[in-house]
Amino acid sequence: MAVVKVKYTSSNNRIKAHLRYIIHRPGRDGEKLSRQLFSENYTTLDKKRAYELIDNAPKGTIFFKIMVSPDPKKEDSRRDLDLWNLTDKTMNRLKKLIGEERAKYFQFFATEHTGVIRHTHAIALVPGRLAKEDFRLLKDVLRETATQEARVERKVRDFAREHRRHLHRVPDSGHASAPPRVSHRLLSIGMAGGRARRIRTVRDPAHACDCGAKQPMVRLKSGKYWCRSCGQVQEQSQGLSL
Repeated sequence: MAVVKVKYTSSNNRIKAHLRYIIHRPGRDGEKLSRQLFSENYTTLDKKRAYELIDNAPKGTIFFKIMVSPDPKKEDSRRDLDLWNLTDKTMNRLKKLIGEERAKYFQFFATEHTGVIRHTHAIALVPGRLAKEDFRLLKDVLRETATQEARVERKVRDFAREHRRHLHRVPDSGHASAPPRVSHRLLSIGMAGGRARRIRTVRDPAHACDCGAKQPMVRLKSGKYWCRSCGQVQEQSQGLSL
């Protein structure tokens, strides 16, 4: 399962120091580096522009420090996952979780680290604070999202690789193997705070989402329910403030 770590600060100076760290952290051999920042839909930006976004953020903005790391054995085993895309989708889930009003001011930028275990560091600008309960829920959902997206991409890439090998072995067959069905069953999430935490798929039809999705909602450790289709979080029939 993917690892997602989330911390936050309200200090402009602290988040700028973190920004410098994720851009310029020395490589494995101690060499100096200056990594590329990226944002939504593969948009790139430089450090100066990131500073401007931080300085011009609305009063009360919280700066989230988020690390996204796919499992190096089960998900990024060939070191070929698109980490920019994985981070983009994880941040998009965060944007949906915070609600439409906050989402108007939501921004993020991130950079990729390609050491022994490949991962990304993202900084997300979120207006206003989250309750402790909502913050715990946020970590669960982001971890689940990153895990699901990484495993889906792993299956797609592995199928494409095997398909190319098959065509190379049988160039004149004229037939291509049917792609495997990619299961969207939600998977176990990773370690958090030293304790194993899991998300269970809800089989109770009473917890179907009102968006009309056919798949059951997912029960999080907090006891609340998350719709994998629309991203809505509910506590039985009551929506949450997240």
